[in-house]
Amino acid sequence: MQKKRKKNMFLFIRFILLNIRMYALSFLKKYEIFKYSIVNNCSVDLNSNLTGSLSRLKVGEGTVINGNANFRFKHGEIEIGRNCLIANNVSIVCHSYTIDGVKQISPNEMYFKNVTIGDYVWIGGGVVVLPGIVIGDNAIIGASSLVTKDIPSNEVWGGVPAKLLYKR
Repeated sequence: MQKKRKKNMFLFIRFILLNIRMYALSFLKKYEIFKYSIVNNCSVDLNSNLTGSLSRLKVGEGTVINGNANFRFKHGEIEIGRNCLIANNVSIVCHSYTIDGVKQISPNEMYFKNVTIGDYVWIGGGVVVLPGIVIGDNAIIGASSLVTKDIPSNEVWGGVPAKLLYKR
């Protein structure tokens, strides 16, 4: 009975320590995002998931990135212009896998491309931007769109995959 009690106590303490570590890492990540926002005079929601070195993320002055943004730039770069509005749940990825139909997908077949977003761009909620995309100035992308092609300046795009809706 004493052994079981000791084992349970050990498991409980281990559980507490792992949770403390998780919360500490989460706090540190949010603090880094907060510092980044202050230095760059922009607004990045603290619940954003930014994977990669913040030196690979360039955000222009006055840009607002809302909650649950999912930016994957571990090996690529994301450059976002000035005064952009990026809604909730937007995903921007700089990497994907090469698929040739013969081989199985493996981490060795990964490729990386930068994503560039111009000034005064509005990206609606739930949009996914794939690697290598360039979005021009003053563009608007409708909610839940999948951006697979470059978007020229002053155009409104939407859909899956995103296509031109009209020119501004």
